[in-house]
Amino acid sequence: MANVLKHKFVSAVADGGDTTKVRPSANWNDEHLFAGGAAGKVLGWDAAETDKVAWQIPPPTFNYTFNGDFEIWGAGTTSIPTGWTLTGAGATVAKNTSAGQFKYTLASFALTRVGADASGYQDVDLISGFGPVGAWQSRVVTFGCWVRATVASRARLSIGDGVGTTNSSYHTGGSSLEFLTVTRTLDAAATRVRISCLVDTGDTTAQFDGAILVIGSALSDFIPSGWWGRKAFLGFGEPGSTAGGGVTTYLGPTGGVVPEAQAATPVPFNGIARSFYCSASAAPGASQTFTYTVRKAGAATAVTAATANPNTISSDTTNSVAFAAGQLIAVEVVASAGAASVYHQTMVGYEETP
Repeated sequence: MANVLKHKFVSAVADGGDTTKVRPSANWNDEHLFAGGAAGKVLGWDAAETDKVAWQIPPPTFNYTFNGDFEIWGAGTTSIPTGWTLTGAGATVAKNTSAGQFKYTLASFALTRVGADASGYQDVDLISGFGPVGAWQSRVVTFGCWVRATVASRARLSIGDGVGTTNSSYHTGGSSLEFLTVTRTLDAAATRVRISCLVDTGDTTAQFDGAILVIGSALSDFIPSGWWGRKAFLGFGEPGSTAGGGVTTYLGPTGGVVPEAQAATPVPFNGIARSFYCSASAAPGASQTFTYTVRKAGAATAVTAATANPNTISSDTTNSVAFAAGQLIAVEVVASAGAASVYHQTMVGYEETP
């Protein structure tokens, strides 16, 4: 072994002939033997053990996924989460916020099989900064995810490399979240690194949350994605007061105008618009509202907020919308009939996606 653990003191006394007694070279000076561990585990502190030491799986250090917590839904909450791809004729997906059916943050990814095996997959080697596929060939990788299912032998995980596929065990169907893992040595001629959340062999719905892919065979739990894209804050505002009384105005980076084409601006890279905040210089008036909507290529999106009297600030921190590089973005402001004429300022977070 490369590293040997021994007593600091080395006895120079010669061994005696009695093998029932501790002898210097055969026993005291010999290396220690550790037993009970497994590949990938390390010895660590554990207060529950009498000797305070236990074999443990080290925590993961890097998660090679994007949107592994399934919190970004740029195409809507009934479409596959951003960064993932849906397969399976008839399959449906949904953002699931039911208590006990997600592990982290606010939601899980619910996948329903309808007549044909269904999956949500991600080709990790295609994520910017995580490829090319040649860097993955012959590596040992492990994919894990929290999974919930109410029917046994339906929900599981897989790793595919274009040459072969390795599947995890199935969820037991016990209606609770179980952390499933699968390990595969990627082929030397691998053409992809595909991780998949599967519902197969029969129609049912399963929930997935906390997807993580690591290099190596040891995996104990989820950590956030290691992928970091560019981030920006896009401001849309009006340097002068907009007309009230039911008038619609379009805000761009330099002001508010009509028509929309004069306000819209292209986004700089593929990304997600979310965390939308809106401010008016004064409340809209008694029983009146200002309604703000992020616009994509001339159409309204689900990212919207409404300010009602007596407030001046509103926000949408739940919805998101995906943009392709160069698509036009603007903010629409609709003042209800009788609303005051005020200044409007809005800000939306914009995050790059692979």
